[in-house]
Amino acid sequence: MRLVIRGVLFVVLLVALLGLGVHYAATYDDRWTYPTETELEESPEAHVGEDILIFGVVTDIDTEAEELTLEAETDDGATVEFVADEIPTEDETPAVEEGGFVQVYGTLESADELTTTETVVVNPDALAEWYKLGVSGIGVLLAMAYFLYHWRPTTAGWEAKHG
Repeated sequence: MRLVIRGVLFVVLLVALLGLGVHYAATYDDRWTYPTETELEESPEAHVGEDILIFGVVTDIDTEAEELTLEAETDDGATVEFVADEIPTEDETPAVEEGGFVQVYGTLESADELTTTETVVVNPDALAEWYKLGVSGIGVLLAMAYFLYHWRPTTAGWEAKHG
């Protein structure tokens, strides 16, 4: 296949992919089945008794009361505070620290309290996000180095260096 046809095909597929991504992002809130943090901030009483899924930063862990306090960010940058009645544990110690990021699924019992069905630790502490990004970056660099070690770009395409 000629290089011009390949280039046009690449651009068409790239535009289609970007268009699908934009459409998905634009309609994401319409498909979300739970009230958003913004809706919960504006009218929490309207959602009492509903199932909710909250993503937030842990601000306090009370092991005696077995409660986890987290702050969720709204669309306008404000924060909403929730108290969950479950602390995820690992070997009988909390699996998350203050500053960690969790997602909590449960039923909203009052304006700021929920009965937790499941709490999942996304980042156990504040540095976990940087660790994940760093390991991913190293992986990308290793994959690129391996590819370029075995293949060389030429004007006619890619040419194998070895074997």
